[in-house]
Amino acid sequence: MKDKYKTKRQLIDELIHLRDYIETYRGLIESSENAINIQALSETRKKLHESGIQLSQIVEGSPVPTFVIDSNHIITHWNKALENLTGIRAHDVIGTRKQWSAFYSSERPVMADCIVDKVDDNVIAKYYSGKYKKSAVIEGAYEAEDFFPALGIGGKWLFFTGAPLIGIGGDVIGAIETLQDITERKQAEELYKTLANTSRAGVYIVQDGKFVFVNPYMSEHSVYSEEELIGMDMINLVHHEDRDMVRKNAIDMLKGKRMFPYEHRTITKDGEIIWILETITSIDYFGRRAVLGVSMDISSEREARIRLEEIEVLESSILAAIPHAVIGLENRRIIFANDAVESVFGWKPEELIGELTRILYKSDDEYEEIARRFYPVLEKQRTHSEEFPCRKKNGEDIMCMVSTAVIGTTLRERKIVVVYEDITKRKRAEDALRESEEKYSAVVEQAMYGVVLIQDEVFRFVNSAMSEITGFTVEELQGMSFLNIFTPEFRKLVHQRYKMRMAGEKVLPTYETKILCKDGTTKDVELAFGIIRIASVPVDMGYVKDITDRRKAQEELKETVERLQRRLEETVQALASVTEKRDPYTAGHSQRVTQLAVAIAEEMSLTKDQIDGIKVAGTLHDIGKIYEPSEILSKPGILTDIETLMMRVHPDVGYDILKTIEFPWPVAQIVRQHHERIDGSGYPDGLKGDDILIEAKILAVADVFEAMASHRPYRPALGTEAALGELSKYKGILYDSEVVDICLKLFKEKGFKFRVDPDSQLQLHYET
Repeated sequence: MKDKYKTKRQLIDELIHLRDYIETYRGLIESSENAINIQALSETRKKLHESGIQLSQIVEGSPVPTFVIDSNHIITHWNKALENLTGIRAHDVIGTRKQWSAFYSSERPVMADCIVDKVDDNVIAKYYSGKYKKSAVIEGAYEAEDFFPALGIGGKWLFFTGAPLIGIGGDVIGAIETLQDITERKQAEELYKTLANTSRAGVYIVQDGKFVFVNPYMSEHSVYSEEELIGMDMINLVHHEDRDMVRKNAIDMLKGKRMFPYEHRTITKDGEIIWILETITSIDYFGRRAVLGVSMDISSEREARIRLEEIEVLESSILAAIPHAVIGLENRRIIFANDAVESVFGWKPEELIGELTRILYKSDDEYEEIARRFYPVLEKQRTHSEEFPCRKKNGEDIMCMVSTAVIGTTLRERKIVVVYEDITKRKRAEDALRESEEKYSAVVEQAMYGVVLIQDEVFRFVNSAMSEITGFTVEELQGMSFLNIFTPEFRKLVHQRYKMRMAGEKVLPTYETKILCKDGTTKDVELAFGIIRIASVPVDMGYVKDITDRRKAQEELKETVERLQRRLEETVQALASVTEKRDPYTAGHSQRVTQLAVAIAEEMSLTKDQIDGIKVAGTLHDIGKIYEPSEILSKPGILTDIETLMMRVHPDVGYDILKTIEFPWPVAQIVRQHHERIDGSGYPDGLKGDDILIEAKILAVADVFEAMASHRPYRPALGTEAALGELSKYKGILYDSEVVDICLKLFKEKGFKFRVDPDSQLQLHYET
């Protein structure tokens, strides 16, 4: 207060001194001697006037909508940009206090009025609660954003700033307010938020390694609530074994060194491990660098892919075993050839790769002729077969049954598989070659999502992906009743859920249905919808995902697995029958051993996979006897030492036969170990205790029981009691204690009996 008083006193003294100075030298001002000073004063006044004009021109010429009021709240400036924004002309409001009329339906203070009146924050909060903040740049200035329904058609969102105008003495002599139309940005933010919330992919933003935003699906597949995720370190969700890999891939993607998504394991709140497909990008989030990520749960797709890879390995083995030449083509150039091409054409597979199929025909004319016959047909159907003359590497002419199949669903990429069967010597003995199965599964296409906006039950907006899905053009879809694209049986359901959403009721956001395309075909689709507001009007927005190919692929995968399963069962059964035909005295032995071994395994709660391995190993456990002389196999007396040694090699022989076959189970090892004993007295390797596979321990007990209980050439059957007594006597010595106990339980408590079913076939629990 003391300092302020001194300042005012000094100003008063200066004014008195200036008045005395003017009175003393008034006469001198009029003299020619002071003409220069008068001229300088005039120049100063002129410059001040020009500065005022220049300031007005700056405000008027600014592209930013702006108005200025003085200390009496009178409008002094209202520029052209503000006229365009509000529709109110400057000459209608300048000199008035009607600044409110452009924004509100009744009189109330605007931000500039509050600044001129120097109101406190409580008063500003009354008018702009939750919508304003103090300027970080200008003292006494404020920033705010709000929706103004009176502006334009449907209202506008404005971002506006108000700042005081300070006079020479430090007093507020007015205020300036600038405005910016942010309607499109707000609508885009609302649209993005809805897209993120309805997306079936996890969307998140990370700053300083921690989540600052997650969408509902991110919460759903991690099992954490959104509140739990916000503030959590992102890396905590990643499986500890994958963290280094995720860090490296994330850095590479942010630096532009990696363009495609990466996969990793994540751990949910309840401890479940799921597989995630993830992509990230760098963004600016509230003025700071952040990472925007999108993640999808691909656990089921990954399992299907692994299963598909297993099937492709099996199919590749089957393909290699086909005695006919199988060739893959792209634009008539050979990209794949199996080993059998050498037996059919005399060419090695590596000699054909990259060559045109011209090399397989007698002349250029025939090369062109086969194209004229096959490709037009393959444009309309998946397969085609007919006889056609070919030529071998050595110049020999042969006649082949040429069978073709399109790889994929269309011939657009000109990829086909061709099978050449040499029918020169037997062409009249066969009617046709079975249609070839597809060599390769179609590459899974990246999902395309149709995005739509529905208002008053018609499409107001559709994207190009929606046009591709339905076959209608974008123009045809826009304005069309949205129910028209659904098949009749689903329209009632879709309409009912639409009405519930529009009424504000909770509806399951995602579900599957069928759509009717323009060409009359139908497609399976997945829908996800949610209500958004555009210019305060509710609109139903969602996405449409074509899942037709996925469903079809699942069915084809299931059929292929079942077919390969049947082939495996038939092959194993055929191998087993060869062994028993050489040893008629033990006919049914392998079948009975397998029955008992499976019963023991089930009682021990082994997995279905282990039980399947026991079924195959039990069926084939004596396959090594195929090399034993039939005289020894059917000898009625006791074997000599040499004959016994010869019989003891059958586990090794069986192992050598089976080890090259790629079974899903350790069949060869089980067969090799089924005569090993717990104390190491068995053969061929003298294994002990835990070194013996559990499946082999079970098979050993079942084999010993069946051998003692059944008839043999050198003795009559000893019976069940004798066999059980043998097992009990050597339990824990020769045979596994737990396995023996289970075997005893089966016969003594559960009444186990062998099934007499000579026509029974091997059946495995192979699941897709």
